[in-house]
Amino acid sequence: MSVRRAPSSSLSLWLTVLPLMIPAAVNAEVKSCPKVAAIKATFDGKSTYTKSASVSLGDKITVQIETVQIQEGEQKSCDLGPSSPQQATWLPGISNENALMLVPFLNGRPLPDISPEAIDPQEHTVTFHLIRTDRKENKEVWSDLLSRPGLSPRVVSFSVGLEKTAQIDSDVKALNIVIFEKNRLVLALALFLILLHIFFRLARWSTLLRDPGTTTDEPPKFKDLFWPPFRPPQTTIQLGPYSLARTQMAFWFFLVIVSFVLIWMVIGDTDTITEGVLVLIGISAGTAVGATAIDSSKRPTTPTPQPGTPSDGWFTDILSDDTGISFHRFQIFVWTLVLGFVFVKAVFISLAMPDFSTNLLSLMGISSGTYLGLKPFERQAPEAPPETPTAGGKQGTQETQGTQETQETKEDEKDQEEATP
Repeated sequence: MSVRRAPSSSLSLWLTVLPLMIPAAVNAEVKSCPKVAAIKATFDGKSTYTKSASVSLGDKITVQIETVQIQEGEQKSCDLGPSSPQQATWLPGISNENALMLVPFLNGRPLPDISPEAIDPQEHTVTFHLIRTDRKENKEVWSDLLSRPGLSPRVVSFSVGLEKTAQIDSDVKALNIVIFEKNRLVLALALFLILLHIFFRLARWSTLLRDPGTTTDEPPKFKDLFWPPFRPPQTTIQLGPYSLARTQMAFWFFLVIVSFVLIWMVIGDTDTITEGVLVLIGISAGTAVGATAIDSSKRPTTPTPQPGTPSDGWFTDILSDDTGISFHRFQIFVWTLVLGFVFVKAVFISLAMPDFSTNLLSLMGISSGTYLGLKPFERQAPEAPPETPTAGGKQGTQETQGTQETQETKEDEKDQEEATP
């Protein structure tokens, strides 16, 4: 004989609790919150809103914001500022006054000073102009986002919000920041390669980076240095050794001008040369001027100077004097390379020229001063070329001098005979 069991106790529990849960679900508060739905950028040239876009610094971007319904507790808060009597009906939780204070958020960081240029309540859109302002916080955000520039776009998250509050939710998956525009990059590289080609030909076949030396032929003309463009000029010129001071000045010239153009291309800033860079350029220029003055004071003034010292190659010339490799030249060479490496790294990482400390600049000045202080004790080749000997070499020169003396003697004797009564 089977016995029917009583209803399960769990079923009784559900029947008891269910009436208590229904009023709670009905009375649960539903809130309206803004949410970034899509985006449109002028860089893409698209007329429709999408979940991702490509922009560059200086472009305008239009953000479409929609209203979503959320249950209480799903989000901490969707209020982006104190409420006011005149609420923006198309932007829940944000007053009309606060709507004008919205800023873009890139990778969760607000962009200060980027207020909406246009607001369309009917279309639920806000337009921003992505620019770099003079405010420190704005510069820091752009420098961090665009540092270590490359050919690939920088992918960041995007939203909007008030500067001192949290950003609102966003359905925009990615914002691609284009660092280098293709046409501008190609033009800059072409100009740089042309400038580099001109510099190396001048450095190799002219006295641009050399100490004054003796030549055995007329120096090539400017047009002959560049035509044909990829062949050495037809000349038998004997150039003097390379100058350490002029090489250092050319080194800093190229570093500064390339860094200036790079920073301008990425962030559009032209006020990038710091006081430390100016002092560094001044030290290199002063070293070159001092070295030239010392060389000029040591040149012999005899009417028949001896032939100058020929070049032994760039590296040997800048590190050597008449006794061989010298430490004072090696010291200034090493410190120039070290500071140059620090300079390039700072520009690449922070997109700003470094402001060297007083100690580093003093150290560079001491190295340059040591070089100039010891340079007077180095032998200097004369600048003037030797006189071309006549046929017969030295003997022909002596014969010519003897002939001139004989003619002068005969003229003196003739004058004496005429004077005798």
